[in-house]
Amino acid sequence: RDFQFIIVGDGPERQMLTREIRNRGLEHTVRLIGMKTHEEIPIWMGASDVFTLSSIIEGVPTVLFEAMACGKPYVGTNVGGIPEIITDAGFGIMVEAGNTEALASAISDALDKEWDSSWIADRAKQYAWQSISARIMEIYKKPM
Repeated sequence: RDFQFIIVGDGPERQMLTREIRNRGLEHTVRLIGMKTHEEIPIWMGASDVFTLSSIIEGVPTVLFEAMACGKPYVGTNVGGIPEIITDAGFGIMVEAGNTEALASAISDALDKEWDSSWIADRAKQYAWQSISARIMEIYKKPM
């Protein structure tokens, strides 16, 4: 299959990942591009077909909202608050944490699927700061 898997970020596992990529001959398929600035993230996000987050433990990751705002479907684990956000199959595909075979299958399925990027980006607007702050203000204005 002709695709590139780009890993943005950095951490203590980078050397191990670099070694695994080399040992498996995946240098032309998997790229570790390190940390990117907040301004660069939309460029990388916009160039992607799907957004993958394979966390074992997570709260509600901001990067998930950033991906959705860019119209990208989520493919990843159903941990923490993520299932409260990915409430519709149109948003993406979730798998159990730690199930690498299911994650690989979900990524493959996501790459084969036609996603409605406009729909995803439109639904993401409910998580914009303006929307959230307006809802909070409505709550505070309600009589007790």
